Amino acid sequence: MIEKTYRIQNKILLISLENTAIIPDEFKRFSYATEEKPDVVVISDCATEEYCCYGIRYLSDNDKKIKNVFFSQKDRGQMLYSKADDYSRLHLQLDSNCTNAVLSELLMVGFYSHISLRKALLLHASAVCYKKKAVIFTAASGVGKTTQAELWQKHKDAAIMNGDKVFLTKESDKIVAWGSPWNGSSPYAQNIGAEVAAIVVLEQAEENNVRKLSGMELLEKFASHVFIPGWDSRCESAVLDLLDEVLAGTDVYLLRCGPNEDAVALLENTIF
Repeated sequence: MIEKTYRIQNKILLISLENTAIIPDEFKRFSYATEEKPDVVVISDCATEEYCCYGIRYLSDNDKKIKNVFFSQKDRGQMLYSKADDYSRLHLQLDSNCTNAVLSELLMVGFYSHISLRKALLLHASAVCYKKKAVIFTAASGVGKTTQAELWQKHKDAAIMNGDKVFLTKESDKIVAWGSPWNGSSPYAQNIGAEVAAIVVLEQAEENNVRKLSGMELLEKFASHVFIPGWDSRCESAVLDLLDEVLAGTDVYLLRCGPNEDAVALLENTIF
């Protein structure tokens, strides 16, 4: 970022150029160090197209009539935007090259923008419904979220709610998990909800062990799996507020395990 202040014609106009990587040569003779409030502020938008979040590139300007413009990173020819402050009206501009995957990711970011303002957060996780309660498995891609869900389905007859993305809301004094139509590469996406029994952070290990997380370790191992809608400060603030409530009202465990039935039994005995 480069910020320079210039006084044109010595006293007539004070101009501040912000986020401007290239300063015209003609301006260099007018450089002026001052703490005065500038008359005109010029902000370059060149960097805004570089913002990226979860595969979506976006332009964001709270003063525009269009709230946000989102582009698919997979295909910049496809876009979604909203004219409503609460993202309740979403507009798509697509061409014949648009794939279902691109359309799905654009709809996800638009939908999440709206429901985040209604106190919902999106978690990179799989979830099962067992004894009318949800057990959520979160981890980095490839660690085994879907595998653990399938083990619970096989050995405990649990219903797999989703294999990749789960929404959390607060209903009265309960944290509730919801399946979603966004399931990544997994085949599981059921439209069901259940009160959360526990959230489980997975790590691969040769021996099975489980322990409850707390303090900074809890934030370190769990919070990174929450999708933060950084394109809108109101959405981001609402999600962070709900995250505090989730962590305050939900047991979060670290399960180090292999893909076996013993890991299922160990976790079941711990949670239930």
